[in-house]
Amino acid sequence: MVATLEKSNELDEFNLDEVSEVEPFREDEENEEFSNENAEGDEALRLLETPVKLPEKTNGKDWGWLDEHRHFGRCNFEVGVPNYPPLTGGLRAQIYENGRPTNSIIRADKEWSVRAHWYLKGALKDCICGYWCLNLFGESIGPGPEFVIPYHRKLIPLRPCGRGHYFHEIKVRPGYITPKHCSAPYKLVVGVTYITPCKIRGPMAGFCELPTVQFYESNKRFT
Repeated sequence: MVATLEKSNELDEFNLDEVSEVEPFREDEENEEFSNENAEGDEALRLLETPVKLPEKTNGKDWGWLDEHRHFGRCNFEVGVPNYPPLTGGLRAQIYENGRPTNSIIRADKEWSVRAHWYLKGALKDCICGYWCLNLFGESIGPGPEFVIPYHRKLIPLRPCGRGHYFHEIKVRPGYITPKHCSAPYKLVVGVTYITPCKIRGPMAGFCELPTVQFYESNKRFT
């Protein structure tokens, strides 16, 4: 299920100095470098970007006047999107214990993690830059603490020249969740949101509800 966020003011809590690289649990694809060696095209682009002094409105019209450099007429601009919808995405996640899928009952003294895979596809995939903010949320069923992981918020950069797939493993250290309150079960949710290059929340977000998990403490004599 994908939710939509409206743009808001700049987010002070996001520090681009803390941007993290993707920590894949499988080998990521290599990004292809793009280079433009067309000198004539560069010169044409430079001319287009040269500032032009425009005169005041003539006869109440905003077009059709002549300045000392060039003539401006009515112009059209088109953005071609061959596919519909132009941009879509998806998210999935799974819980692991000691590197293997778990039965949702986890020893409190063992490391566990959540592996997330999300993607973008569509004609505009290569046009999207910015960052992903990925978190794991946990809420106890009954008495018990709530938590958000990672412990320190970090951003994952988008790779517009890649295939649009992202893989990240959120690791939880042993003992972070204790089996107090009679080993209260926990509901886990992975959430991902999009952050623009200007550190503004963008219109992409999603979450994935994971199975309920329980943490127990085992006497090491029996393990």
